[in-house]
Amino acid sequence: MMRAWLACRSAILWVFSGLHFFTVVPVLVFLGIFLDPRKHDWLQRTFCRRIAFLSGVRVEVRRSAGFDASRTSFFMINHVNLFDPFMLYCAIPQLVRGWELESHFKIPAYGWLMKRFGNVPVPDVRRPSDLKRMWRLTQEAVNRGTSLIIFPEAKRTRDGHVDQFQDGGFRVAQQLGVAIVPVSLVGSFEHHRTGHWMLWRRELRCICTTRSRPRFDEGRRACSARTCSGNYCGPGGGSIGKEKWRVASDEWRERKSISLAALGNEGMSGSKMGRIPQAETLG
Repeated sequence: MMRAWLACRSAILWVFSGLHFFTVVPVLVFLGIFLDPRKHDWLQRTFCRRIAFLSGVRVEVRRSAGFDASRTSFFMINHVNLFDPFMLYCAIPQLVRGWELESHFKIPAYGWLMKRFGNVPVPDVRRPSDLKRMWRLTQEAVNRGTSLIIFPEAKRTRDGHVDQFQDGGFRVAQQLGVAIVPVSLVGSFEHHRTGHWMLWRRELRCICTTRSRPRFDEGRRACSARTCSGNYCGPGGGSIGKEKWRVASDEWRERKSISLAALGNEGMSGSKMGRIPQAETLG
């Protein structure tokens, strides 16, 4: 009986989420034709918060003490499911776009929205001319003061654990001199798993750490370690519970000095890296 009720609830959440999405997206696309997206950024954020609410998730945002919301950056994040971009837009307190696989622009409604708002297309076939175009569009976005969301795994997790990071985003960050912000999405896998249709009511933590300017190889490893540190899962990707979450957080704090040394983040004390004092609940 309980299983039937949970399945019914998930179906209802999908229906209301779909109605909301396909009703609001054409309005946002229409506004994007005539207005600078910055002028109706508040509407986009409201849209994303409603997506979170209708899918049954409550978003809690935590930012470390050294987090600078005014600085243009690359936000490097673990990728879990199709809700990730919307949850992140709720959590990042500045105008932000992302790297988007070019084939996604062909998806009805979603693709139109991503293209109109200026996401940077990542070519499915990596020809030199396409990669140069991606690099140029990325540089233009950074020059406009637009931060970018990048999923360095280049795929969604199937087991709840962070996979190996790809090089592209780190190389571009190094070439353009853009700061990197490691971000962890905790609880997203328990909310919705790629390959399954069930939606579960969960609290999702979005943890934004301090910005850094990494050397390429060391920075990628350290960013991976810091992102993984917020994405602890139990057997099969399940949540490990609040007590073990606190233990994991303590382990993360103990590794902070090593991460900072690898990242070459001069002028930032280790104590600032480890603390996550600010919490904000959205949706």
